[in-house]
Amino acid sequence: MGEKARKKRLFLAKHPLCCFCGGSELAITEDHVPGKAFFTSRRWPEEYVFPACEKCNSATRLDEQVCNFLSRCYSVDGQFNPQEFNAALTALLNNHTGILEELAPGFLETGRFPTRLGLPVIEIDGLQVRRAVQNYAGKLFSALHYKETGRILPHAGGIAWLWWPNAETFEFPPDFASRFRGVPTLRRQKDVLIEQFRYRFTVTEDGEDGMYLVAFRQAFNMVGVVRFDDSFFLNKPPEAVILRPLRHR
Repeated sequence: MGEKARKKRLFLAKHPLCCFCGGSELAITEDHVPGKAFFTSRRWPEEYVFPACEKCNSATRLDEQVCNFLSRCYSVDGQFNPQEFNAALTALLNNHTGILEELAPGFLETGRFPTRLGLPVIEIDGLQVRRAVQNYAGKLFSALHYKETGRILPHAGGIAWLWWPNAETFEFPPDFASRFRGVPTLRRQKDVLIEQFRYRFTVTEDGEDGMYLVAFRQAFNMVGVVRFDDSFFLNKPPEAVILRPLRHR
């Protein structure tokens, strides 16, 4: 048995249940969240590997491609990488022409994005785009909660979430923002990766509740509130979306 196979066997022995479908399936694969493609030269953060059943591992593959593309559409301090932007664009051309038309109306005919200050400008309000981000958010917050607590979100629970691009102004009240006290430093060997992906969090002692504030580069942000008892969401605003663990039956 090779070293890679041995490590995988040990990992799955330690984490036998899928953390994305409420633990209802055995984990037989390792799922990287965020995926390798989100990071420059595919140098993803160490220890951000999660136990997944085969269906959960592949369920959000196309949604991940959409979010990866979105994460590369804004730039601050010269971070825009045209080679990796084009690779993310190619993935959409191969798999998501409908979403690409939502993001950039007319692109399929002209092959061009509208630009501002030399950077591509996209539309993010389309139904397909919002659904893809929503699907990936469910996997992301389930993974982060498992990472920070070791607890699997059950089907009786849920995740309240929202997202917004950095092009929009959005500020939390100071008393809310101060709750996010956990600040992991994501690394790959000596490389610090927080300019590409970062998050803050707070969790309860029993691991049944958590809040996560996430940033993908300087492109877009998400906040998620994880609750094992979804009665907390009964009085949610009508426009709020509650995400659930994946179901395959």
